[in-house]
Amino acid sequence: MTSEPKYSSLQDRFVRGATWSLVGMGAAQGLAVIASIVAARLLGKVGFGEFGMVTGTVGAFGMLAGLGLGLTATKYIAERRANDPVRAGHIMGLMTQVAIISGGVVSLILFMLAPWLAARTLNAPHLADELRLGCILLFLNALDGMQTGALSGLEAFKSIARVGIVRGLLSFPVLIAGVWFFGLTGAVAATVLVGAVGWWLSQAALRSECAKAGMRIHYRGARSDLPVLWRFSLPAFLSALTVAPVMWLASAVLANQSGGYGELGLFNAANHWRTALMFLPSVLLRVALPLMASSTDSRRSDEFGKTLLLTQSLTVAIVLPAGALLMFLADPIMGLYGHEFVAGATVLIGVIASIMIGSIGGAAGTAIEARGKMWRGLALNLSWGAVLIGIVWFMAPSWGAQSLAFGSAIAYAVMSLWGFLYVAADLPPGMLRRLFWTLGFILCLTAACVLLPSRIRMIVAVPVALFTGYLTLVAFVDRAVRQAVLGRARTQLKFWGAPVGGK
Repeated sequence: MTSEPKYSSLQDRFVRGATWSLVGMGAAQGLAVIASIVAARLLGKVGFGEFGMVTGTVGAFGMLAGLGLGLTATKYIAERRANDPVRAGHIMGLMTQVAIISGGVVSLILFMLAPWLAARTLNAPHLADELRLGCILLFLNALDGMQTGALSGLEAFKSIARVGIVRGLLSFPVLIAGVWFFGLTGAVAATVLVGAVGWWLSQAALRSECAKAGMRIHYRGARSDLPVLWRFSLPAFLSALTVAPVMWLASAVLANQSGGYGELGLFNAANHWRTALMFLPSVLLRVALPLMASSTDSRRSDEFGKTLLLTQSLTVAIVLPAGALLMFLADPIMGLYGHEFVAGATVLIGVIASIMIGSIGGAAGTAIEARGKMWRGLALNLSWGAVLIGIVWFMAPSWGAQSLAFGSAIAYAVMSLWGFLYVAADLPPGMLRRLFWTLGFILCLTAACVLLPSRIRMIVAVPVALFTGYLTLVAFVDRAVRQAVLGRARTQLKFWGAPVGGK
């Protein structure tokens, strides 16, 4: 009987973290997609658009409250948990205090501005109460985001998975019940309840993991770590500030057009597949950040480069073939939401294209975060936001939801082209060339999908996905990573097949 294969410490940590993150995120996001389909049918196109506008507004203000604290906690706890656990405890205490203050202040601001925002900005005065109810979720998410970041820094991915599973199991029945009995208000209240449970569970998990790591959370004496806020948290916060608010502003521009909320409903339905398609790459990026952060010193630079290559290669290997399949099946997918949504197939194609383009440089973005070069990240995000807002502002009257979908794809393409050149010095040899080839292939694939009739798209969906997967494996994935993954797969097959074969 073949003995169980042994792997390096880096591979073990990566695989273990990715496995647990996959379990947690898979349960949460899978149920969220199903719940969104049912909720869309119950609320209708306009109601679902209003729900997306409320949660989007809460998310935009939540970025203000977050202040980049979760990312800061991940990086600095990963760096210090082994060599300086006392300072890691100080970082955790400092992040907690700042999260409470920022979350409370921003929640209060949104509560006071809710009537004005609903009437003047969203063109929907009746949404004021729902926005005020969402303030509770905003505060809870500010605390929970920091706690989850700290758990990632501790590489406590099993604990994060447990919290995600519970939240996913709870969110499906609670959201459906809320919509069924109380409509839009019930949907918002359901998200608040699920958020409260998630915060409580992650708080308990964090205390347990700190005890296992021999760390204590210190709320005093953290003044010496205040420069971390200006050096890392501030640019991280400003980077986040250019994402959710930009999407919110673009959505608001679309909502104010004739039939805008209907178009926004189409985009929200299509955009839910962003989470579904990105949940596997998100697992890889979440795991890669603490691994990279813990190996930023010169003595472990080789481990840093290996993690970067592994993450980027696996990300494109997942996103490209899966994205091609979803892109060419856009018509039946949008039909799942009801007959009103069938016309949004082209919107889904644009959303999928933006996901594919945004994913190819995801690992480079994580490397920027791990090395603490957050001002670079801010510059890249600013370019993305400027292009997206410009396209939606000028094209929303004629393109509708397509301006937001394809505008996002174009903005990611511009950011990627500039970003690849901007971080070229940090990329391993050969990675830059593969990124450019990958971007060109995605643009060609998107153009072909848009030009083909819907019936032909459905017929060729599976062959196109298979071809994309093959091309990605042989041309867009690093050769060393490809050989390592295939070798590991063969070893696993031998290990599991030995008992069956009897040899």
